[in-house]
Amino acid sequence: KKNYPNLTQSFLSKGLASKWSKMTETQMEKRVFEDLSGAEGTTLRQLLIKYRDELVPTFKSAKTLTYKINYMLKFKVCYYNLLQLNSAHINRFKKEISQGRAPKTINAYIDTLKRVWDLARTEWGITLPPQSPFSLVTMLPVKNERDITLTDEQLAKLIEEAGKIYIKSSRQKIIGKANWLPDMIIFAASTAARYSEITNLLRKDVDFNRRLATFRDTKNGDDRTIPLSNEALQILKKQPFGERFFNIKSREVFKNYWNRARDNADLHD
Repeated sequence: KKNYPNLTQSFLSKGLASKWSKMTETQMEKRVFEDLSGAEGTTLRQLLIKYRDELVPTFKSAKTLTYKINYMLKFKVCYYNLLQLNSAHINRFKKEISQGRAPKTINAYIDTLKRVWDLARTEWGITLPPQSPFSLVTMLPVKNERDITLTDEQLAKLIEEAGKIYIKSSRQKIIGKANWLPDMIIFAASTAARYSEITNLLRKDVDFNRRLATFRDTKNGDDRTIPLSNEALQILKKQPFGERFFNIKSREVFKNYWNRARDNADLHD
């Protein structure tokens, strides 16, 4: 049809091809045809990368959000094109990331996917199906969850103050620095891992060649494997050799040093 793009489609039978051709021509004649070839040729992964590279650097929480996007890019949901993507794919992704994460954190991941879908329609000129797959995805209820996203400046300040924390003996004599504390914070920010996952991470469960770490027996009782960034890899490589990377005496010891660093960085709940 004049003033419309040339369209091609593959079918298993001549009858289906004829039916599609007639339906498309009718839509063009009635001027209700929408060219969805852009959506068909674009994957969710491409949207996330565009969002990460073009918009996220302007945000205060750019570093944290970039880590989260890079983590999401490893999942199958990102490889569907925008015509294929449906609520079942998103719900499967939600289930895959649920291990060891608070409901508010999981909702934030889904919100990011929905955000790039909306940007594709409103800012990037991609014609999408009339119904968003996210409209059928139920967000998890959040009850008094504390999930704070730090800005790059706040994270840098926290790491700086953590590097100033000294270890004291029972007689309050300084015996050294808590060098592991800033490393743990950087590793946590890079991987979004929980305290127990980090302290229980075994050297045998890290594949430096494939850049993967496997957390065993996480909060939900399952194992979880994640990709490691260059920064996370460097943190692990610099730790003293041993079965575990971070040998923390107890959670209470960690909380004591963590709270001191947080207070010195002027970060409060």
